[in-house]
Amino acid sequence: MKTILVPTDFSTNALNAGKLARILSTNSGATVHFFHVVFTPTDWDKMTDEMKEQYPESKQKVLNAEKSMSELIAEPSFLGAPVDSTIGFGNPTEKISAFIKNNAIDLVVVGSHGTSHKADLFIGSNTQRIMRNTNVPVIAVKEDFKLDKINKVVFASNMDTDAVEPYKKLEAICNALTVDLALLYVNTPHNFKSSEEIDTVISSFQKSINNNSKVAIRNDYDVAQGILTYCQTNDVDMTALVNHRKAVAAHYLMGVTETLVFRADFPVISIKA
Repeated sequence: MKTILVPTDFSTNALNAGKLARILSTNSGATVHFFHVVFTPTDWDKMTDEMKEQYPESKQKVLNAEKSMSELIAEPSFLGAPVDSTIGFGNPTEKISAFIKNNAIDLVVVGSHGTSHKADLFIGSNTQRIMRNTNVPVIAVKEDFKLDKINKVVFASNMDTDAVEPYKKLEAICNALTVDLALLYVNTPHNFKSSEEIDTVISSFQKSINNNSKVAIRNDYDVAQGILTYCQTNDVDMTALVNHRKAVAAHYLMGVTETLVFRADFPVISIKA
C-alpha cells in the first residue's frame, strides 16, 4: 500500500479521518494525501489571474482553502509522516472520484457525521457517494474516533462468491497494516440458514479464499445489529462489508454499511464487489 487518500473539508471529522490515515501510514509506510475541493462554478484551474479577479468570492475561497491546508499539514499528528496535498476545483464528489480514478490510490479514509448532522454537509452525503462510486476500499470514520492503534478488523459477509475479491483486497490491506483479520457471518430470520447450510457456505468460501480461519457465527434479528454487537463484545477496532454493485438477494447490501456508519463508533470499511 503506497497512497492513502483523505478527502477533507477541514472539519473535526475530516481531521479524525486524517489521524486514522496516519495510524495506517505508520504501519504500512504509505503516504497520506489530503484532498480538498473548492466548489467553483467555473474552470478555476484553467483561468488566468486576470480572469480570477472577476470572481472575488471564489478567489477568497481558494485562499482560505490553501491556508487551511497548510495548517492541517502542520498539525502535530502528522509531523514526521509522509504527507502530500492537493486542492481541486469544481464539484467535490466528481473531483474526488476522478482523483481516485486517475491516481494510484490504494485506500480512502473519509470522515462521516452521525444522524444528528444535516445530510447536505460535505462529510455526510459526499461520504455516501464516495463509498458507492469508487472501486477503492473506503473507510468512514466518526467524529468520536479515539483509537491510537488498529489491532483487529472483522470482515462481515454472507460468504457468497461476490465477497471473494473484496475479502482478498481487505486481506492485502490488513497484511500491509500487520493487523488481525477475523470473519463473521450473521444469520437472520430474513435470510435464515440451517447450521448445515451455513457450514456449506462457509466451507465453499474458505476454499475460494484459500483460508481455513474460523468464522464467527452470530444469530440476530438484524444484520447491522448483529455486526455491531459482535464488534462491541470482541474488541474489534474496525469492520468491513461488501458494497454490491447491484441489488442482489443478499442481506449485506449498502444499506447495512450506511446503517453501521451511522450507529457504530468504530471505523467502517466499504469494499466494492
